[in-house]
Amino acid sequence: MESKKGQLAYAEDKIRYEGTPKWERREWLGVAKDLKKDIKQLNVRVKQIMKMKAALSSLKNELKWCQLFSFEEKAEDDEEKTDDISRSLLFLQHIEKVQRDDKERLQQAFENAQQMLEIVMSLATNIDIFIGVAAVADYRPAKFTDEKIKKSKENLDLKLIKNPDIISKVTELATKPFAVGFAAETNSLVESGRQKLEEKNLDLLFANNAVETFNNDNITVTAIDHSSERQLGPANKSVVARQMIELISYTLKEGLVE
Repeated sequence: MESKKGQLAYAEDKIRYEGTPKWERREWLGVAKDLKKDIKQLNVRVKQIMKMKAALSSLKNELKWCQLFSFEEKAEDDEEKTDDISRSLLFLQHIEKVQRDDKERLQQAFENAQQMLEIVMSLATNIDIFIGVAAVADYRPAKFTDEKIKKSKENLDLKLIKNPDIISKVTELATKPFAVGFAAETNSLVESGRQKLEEKNLDLLFANNAVETFNNDNITVTAIDHSSERQLGPANKSVVARQMIELISYTLKEGLVE
């Protein structure tokens, strides 16, 4: 986050500097806007992590109290209870370590789909559920340049190459997590969604109409698994998002996944 703030300060200096050309100032205004958005998202993520840490600490303290209480008990099953609590504490310590390691890896900067893939695959074996919400571009330029491409020809051809399919790589694992995907379609919503579900070996997919979704606070989503479809909404996006999480939880709890 500190590097982002430093970049923002530099961009704002460029904007304020009287010698900066107008066209360059406009570019720096766009850069500053993106950086402010990134910093805001990072702040939200930090707050979420702090809440999770506080909840984990509270649970850990409760278990420690239970452990001390168990030592004072004289019942015959005291030893078994203490063992259970000890195992719980060890499990919590393991979860805490995994979260700490994952946080460090997630904080590594990545700028393209290949780098994102490497980080995801380093974490995928330690998770139970993978929800592929990142809208990774399907293609990337074959050639990159650090400088502005000057206008020289009447026509300009850009060669694009396919990006790695991150969620498909996750579902190829021998012990894959419960995989949830998304499909924004413009036609044949269920048919296209089901095809994507099968091709990517997903457990659950949420499909929606791309045209109706953008710039709209309400949404209708079709949840598709290997045997059925059901509609969520129409409702506010935050409400439908909660319904999605509830459906994922219900599916796992009821053991509906083959």
